[in-house]
Amino acid sequence: MNEIILDADILSMLGKIGRIDLLRELFSDSELFITFEVYNELLAAKEIGYNFIDPILEHGVEIMHLDPGTFKYYEKMRTELKKVHSGELASILMCEKYGYVFATNDGNAKKFCDKIGVEWLDIVDTSDCAC
Repeated sequence: MNEIILDADILSMLGKIGRIDLLRELFSDSELFITFEVYNELLAAKEIGYNFIDPILEHGVEIMHLDPGTFKYYEKMRTELKKVHSGELASILMCEKYGYVFATNDGNAKKFCDKIGVEWLDIVDTSDCAC
């Protein structure tokens, strides 16, 4: 079983087309997570009228919280990395810590993953995924 942390962009894309169910098809043998920071990004979208967050949580996506040590690292990196948003940064750091895979479409996030050795998938990869 693979553990995958999902970015808001992939979830938003699937949510907007009403296909959150594809998460289980694409990642049938994987445990799926989002960080609390990504959860907050999704809540912000809901507050401005997008109602796709509720089905995301109904599909077995668990919320992860940064532990105190990772949070300190996150705060340090957040000031250094201006092109990687908070949700992506938190997710990447958790992937680095636990050896999880990060699913994102964000180019800057993928570059940072490459720099620190975190494996990533994007929507093109997931269409052929046997995760």
